[in-house]
Amino acid sequence: MMRRVVCVVAAAGAMMACGSDQSTNTNVPVLTAAQLALHFDTLAGQLPVGDPRLTWYQDIASILARGVTPSAGQMHLAGGPAVLDLATELDAFPDSVGGKKIADSTYRLTGWFPSTRPSQFLDVRVRFVPPKSGTTDTTVTYVTFYGDTTTNNIFTDSAETVVPQVLSNRGLCQTTPLQHLTVPPNPCTKVAVEWLVGGGTNLLVINPADQVSGTHLTQ
Repeated sequence: MMRRVVCVVAAAGAMMACGSDQSTNTNVPVLTAAQLALHFDTLAGQLPVGDPRLTWYQDIASILARGVTPSAGQMHLAGGPAVLDLATELDAFPDSVGGKKIADSTYRLTGWFPSTRPSQFLDVRVRFVPPKSGTTDTTVTYVTFYGDTTTNNIFTDSAETVVPQVLSNRGLCQTTPLQHLTVPPNPCTKVAVEWLVGGGTNLLVINPADQVSGTHLTQ
């Protein structure tokens, strides 16, 4: 299901540090989508159980492993300019928590600061909430910026506006198997999605809109 939406969101952000590599200051090599997915998979294999980066690496690698090359996105984040690597996922499968369906489908934008071992991540999710009888879908949107590998540098903004718009279909996905992380097996096509974000306290601003490569997962 592909939709164009305008919605009010909850956002989170923190202090950020830009650089080619946050730990070594070395240049980031240019890799294919498959190589990047395997790189994040290798990083995941080096982390202990419970490390928060495992969740972030999973969110990133599950998109890259389907043949999506990340897009460089220019934005304002936490009050300053930033350039992040971005990828998108449109998931047509419903989400459930405790046996209760919380979304018919979900749009997701994931971002990370360019680095061979990133520790700062952006997560944007737009969930289409199941309608009650006689009503149309509503949306719930979350924008989260993790400033480091702790849980201390997270701030929220509930007044942002997010507009994702599907632009084009770019053929079938090509899956790269991973060892430590998972790749959903459902059918998948590549897409391009335009993201426009702003308003509220302008914690996160993507304006003009950025075009981001991604995947569309179907049943």
